[in-house]
Amino acid sequence: MTGAEKKPEVGDTWYRFEDYRVGHADEWGDLVSVSVQVSHREYTVTKVTPKGVWLSWGFGGSNRFVLLGARKRFAHPSKEEALESFMARKTSQIRILEKQLEHVRTALFMGKSQLARLKPEAAATKPEEKLLELA
Repeated sequence: MTGAEKKPEVGDTWYRFEDYRVGHADEWGDLVSVSVQVSHREYTVTKVTPKGVWLSWGFGGSNRFVLLGARKRFAHPSKEEALESFMARKTSQIRILEKQLEHVRTALFMGKSQLARLKPEAAATKPEEKLLELA
C-alpha cells in the first residue's frame, strides 16, 4: 500500500471480479446456450489490523483475511484494481491451460506413434484412429 492510498476502515467496500458460465441444462444435464459473464462481488471490511483487513460477504458468510502488502490479493479496495487483478488471473489461467493443451497434444502424438509401431497396417485404416485426429 502506498502513502497515496486511503487507509482501510471498518465498513469500507472491497471488490473482486469473477467470471461465470451461464446457460441452461438440456434433458441430459449438459449445459447448452452457454455464455460467459463477468461480474463483481462486494465485500465489507469487518476488521482492520496493522497488516491487513478482514472481509465479509453476505449474511453469515465466512470472513476472509487480505494482506495489504501482498502482490496478489483476494479482493481490492477499488473496482479498477479488482478488474486489473481479474485480468492478471485470467492471463495466468490461459498460460496454464495452454501448457496443459501442449502436454495432451504431445501425449496423443506419442500414443499414435506407438500404435503405428505395434500395428502398422491396422493403424492407418481403423476408424478409431480417425477420431483421434485433431482438427
